[in-house]
Amino acid sequence: MKKLICIICVLLFSLACSNEKAKEKTIVANYTPYFTFPEVLNGKVMEITETSFWPVVKEGKIEAGEPLTIAARDSISWTNDFKVKYNPLGFAEESFTLGDNGEILYSWKINSDENYYTSAQRIVKDKVVHKETITKTDDGIFKIETFDPETDTLRSSILITLKADKLFDNFRIRNFKGEPTYTYNFKYDETGQLTGYTVSRADTIRGGMNFTHNPEGFMDKQEIFGTNNETQSTTVYKYEYDTAGNWIKCVAYKDQEPMMVSLREYKYY
Repeated sequence: MKKLICIICVLLFSLACSNEKAKEKTIVANYTPYFTFPEVLNGKVMEITETSFWPVVKEGKIEAGEPLTIAARDSISWTNDFKVKYNPLGFAEESFTLGDNGEILYSWKINSDENYYTSAQRIVKDKVVHKETITKTDDGIFKIETFDPETDTLRSSILITLKADKLFDNFRIRNFKGEPTYTYNFKYDETGQLTGYTVSRADTIRGGMNFTHNPEGFMDKQEIFGTNNETQSTTVYKYEYDTAGNWIKCVAYKDQEPMMVSLREYKYY
């Protein structure tokens, strides 16, 4: 939904739990546009579909109008629609990035074990365009390596350090030579809620995002900032929810004006 400020690869999140009997949760992050600002959904979600539209006013209420086209998304820096299917353990097993009229632009076929993702393939028009392997190093850092599927040539890699709750502490992107390019450092408040991240290159912060969340746990404000910590844009979000407490309608505002409406559909286990 919200536009990423830097090209990044695929990464991982796991289920959240409480000190008492664990509540069923599903993390929306990997292989979706929510890669660096994960959402924790209530319940065991089998499938989620998100579609975005221009806003229109009907009887004084903001509703979904015409679907956002690819060209329109580029003009307002908005990501594509998507559909993700999850297995009973809460890991994504298939993901689709959607274009105009629901066209599949590309998809992911994803493998995991009971603890973590292990591999993935990105597919465009029935052709594998790159593949990933995910392994855990001796020091507990997970390594994602992306390869050319025809030559098995390494394209890039990411070193991931996780917190105890399986959320990101940081990840470090490297090029095919193993040289560092970008580093993401994630920030959390005292309750463990993600409050933002910074993006650095050559030990210099190039920008990042700050988030706040509403009482239901969903992002209600997103700030994008630049190299000098200057605010580049701010987006505010308001929601409607289903009976599980997950949002099914989101209206995004910029400069107090509605900019976009996103609708969601869920299937639950």
